Amino acid sequence: MAFRAKLGFVPCHRHPFDEKWALEIRRRTVVALRKIKGVQLVVPSDGVIANGLVRSHEDVEPVKRLFRDKQVDGVVIGCMTFGDENPAVEIAASVKHDAALMYKPLLVFPTKEPPFGEGGERSSDAFCGCLSITSQLVTKEIPFEALPPVFPEEKAFTKAVEGFARACVAVNGFVGTRIGRVGTHPDNFFTCAVNEREMYRRYGQRVVSLDPALLYHDAQALSDRNRRVVRILEQIRQTADVSPVSEEVLLRIAKYEAVLAKWVDANRIDVLGVQCWPVVEPVYGCAPCTAMARLTSRGKMAACEVDLNGALTMALQYAVGLGEVAPHFIDWTTNHPTDKNKFLAWHCGNAPHELAAAGSRVSIDKHVIMAQALGPEVATGCSWLQLRPGPVTLSRLVEVDGEYRFVVARGQLMAEPLRTHGSGGWVKVTDLPALYGALQQGGFVHHCSMIHDVHVEALCMAAKFLGFKTTVL
Repeated sequence: MAFRAKLGFVPCHRHPFDEKWALEIRRRTVVALRKIKGVQLVVPSDGVIANGLVRSHEDVEPVKRLFRDKQVDGVVIGCMTFGDENPAVEIAASVKHDAALMYKPLLVFPTKEPPFGEGGERSSDAFCGCLSITSQLVTKEIPFEALPPVFPEEKAFTKAVEGFARACVAVNGFVGTRIGRVGTHPDNFFTCAVNEREMYRRYGQRVVSLDPALLYHDAQALSDRNRRVVRILEQIRQTADVSPVSEEVLLRIAKYEAVLAKWVDANRIDVLGVQCWPVVEPVYGCAPCTAMARLTSRGKMAACEVDLNGALTMALQYAVGLGEVAPHFIDWTTNHPTDKNKFLAWHCGNAPHELAAAGSRVSIDKHVIMAQALGPEVATGCSWLQLRPGPVTLSRLVEVDGEYRFVVARGQLMAEPLRTHGSGGWVKVTDLPALYGALQQGGFVHHCSMIHDVHVEALCMAAKFLGFKTTVL
């Protein structure tokens, strides 16, 4: 699944500055924007406003209508010359989320000045105009990101806009999210509790609940020859060694996934938190971890222990990654026995199989903790694998008394052997004691989302637009 952000471009110009230059730099900017990864450009043409330049109040309504019709995810205001602050800000102020009382993300940049004329004439003074725009945005409390003067062909411009596009995808996906809640969180995991009213009031998010009893009933009623069940079994066998699990339990896993996936699709669920213990094993007869891993793999982020804010954290990561790689929902667990800056990023067996290290074994096996209490015959269904090495981003969202807090850190997944059950790997960070301290003092919980590649800047930008209090380590 590949995501793109629809960015509405507002090319600003002001008389009597050089319109010929404004048109040339507009053309260059449009060319550059269309080449940037993750961007789908929406720009007013000459048929919408004169020369495709926003210069007065007469241009506001046509551009607002264009952006509304195209349902842009964010706005980019570019000062081609000095630019008029009033129409630019009025357009930006009109682009809001339908599901929440929030402005959509906004990026403002001035273009660099071309060479002076023979008499010392300047064509642009774009930075002056940019300051007028940003000053009014601050006055109106419209959040924005801003760049220094830049030409659109510069790498700094490409990097900044790509990061902005990734943040737009994340913000647009976060607002109005339909969150599936499958059962209740474990009684002794109060940290997984959420404030549904605050989620709806602030972000227009809706929690949709499924009673696990109905899930188990429908799964047990499915035929072994059901087409969806047969297809799921084939897919699991293609990606994992199923020899540790009986055919009976494998069928339970496939039927569980078939019913849960059908409910997710029928209810337009974007992310979900699943009751993965202590009921499903003794009542239904398998661990749901592999089913959750496969849902995550196809873009439906599935968090353990009904951790809904954890599922939202996964979705933010998946979005800034443009849907190119799935995250893994982990426990922070324990530190390394010999390296003070390594910790074990691990969970019971919910990692998507495509995240496995090259050449390593992926197997469907028991939930070791639950199997000790209940026996392996009802507690099997975890995906055991070692995660592939490489740079990763770790993040976590929590809500404390109405304040949304977000922690982001970068790390390196190591190739060091895992030597334990479940799915995970050793992660090295810059300062693990500082990270642990920030988690403890910030009220963060034991769950975290981890995604391959480094997306710290885009996540922080998305967090800013969403109003999170962010800690970066």
